[in-house]
Formats: sequence, structure tokens, C-alpha cells
Amino acid sequence: MPLERQFRRADDQHPSHEPAGLQLLEQQSGHDRLAGARVVRPVAMDAPITSADVEIKPSTVYSLRQLQDRWSQGAIAEPELLSAIDQLATD
Repeated sequence: MPLERQFRRADDQHPSHEPAGLQLLEQQSGHDRLAGARVVRPVAMDAPITSADVEIKPSTVYSLRQLQDRWSQGAIAEPELLSAIDQLATD
């Protein structure tokens, strides 16, 4: 809103009678930050998406995450973790 004695400029990006962001209505939603991920079953609104809900394309980053999960759960010891990381680096 203009201050007292100031006038609204005619070239405002979004005049007060026009809602902002209409161009977003035609864009499709996607998983831009999960390259190679695909939702494989319906997920309820406001429910967290779990690894069981998605199919993830294999990648080095995903392999590192799986190793991290296994190590934090105690499924592998640190020497095994480091060996597996070294193996990923040489592949």
C-alpha cells in the first residue's frame, strides 16, 4: 500500500485487483529434488512419504544413503562402511 502522499505506480507487477501467481496454475507438480524418484502408490494428503512409497533410480548418492542407514542401524561396522564407500569411489 502506498504511504500518505505517495501514489501507486501504474507498472506494479501485480496490481491490487489481480492476484499474484496465476502462472503457477498451469505447471505440473513434480519431484524436481528427487531426480530419478517415482511415487509407486497413493499417499494421503499430509502423510509423510516413506521409502516404501517411492522407487528410486540407483545412484551413488542413493547408495551412500543406504550405507549410512545400515551403519546407523548397526547392521554394518565402521570398517565395513569405509570399505563400501571406497568401493563406490572406484566403480
